[in-house]
Amino acid sequence: MSTVDRLHDAAGTPLLPDDTARTLAEVFEVLQRLRLRYQLLQLQEGVGPRTR
Repeated sequence: MSTVDRLHDAAGTPLLPDDTARTLAEVFEVLQRLRLRYQLLQLQEGVGPRTR
């Protein structure tokens, strides 16, 4: 199960209202795209992935 799926499953609870869950899922997806774009640029430049 993905992070976005878990956020959707938890949505509507007292700890995670629907609007907050939607915002968190959106932010997570944007950050994942940004991360992937950065990694693709590293590959194009011949730089290996960082392991930490």
